[in-house]
Amino acid sequence: MLYKKEVIDKVVEWIQTDSTPAYNFLNENNYKEWIATIEAIFISDKSLEWLIRNKQMVMAAFVKAVEGEKMSLEFLIKQKAPHLAAVANAINRDKGAEAWLIRNKLEHYAQLAEVIRTKLEKMSDSDLSYLFKGPI
Repeated sequence: MLYKKEVIDKVVEWIQTDSTPAYNFLNENNYKEWIATIEAIFISDKSLEWLIRNKQMVMAAFVKAVEGEKMSLEFLIKQKAPHLAAVANAINRDKGAEAWLIRNKLEHYAQLAEVIRTKLEKMSDSDLSYLFKGPI
């Protein structure tokens, strides 16, 4: 499913700023699959379980594709969600995927990839920070 730019913009806003209004927009307009998807990427396996239990298999595959699972990328293509496959690849630094999104007038999806990648990198950096601290 190709989501409207407004929906993707709200997802981006929620990720970037932890915006309550953006979260409320997604929740109140029944885009709970996006809430669960972002939570599955950043926070909890329970959100991935929610996606599967609620038959949101494309979004569950997107989460696994972000984690680098090749079969999930293939599943996204077969399910006519190449834009989500491209987002997952762009998150994993595939410049060709990012260019494909832009070329197909899906800049908002390219922005989503950038925001997710940046947040994942910040989380990864902060998780390793204890290795670089001197003695207490």
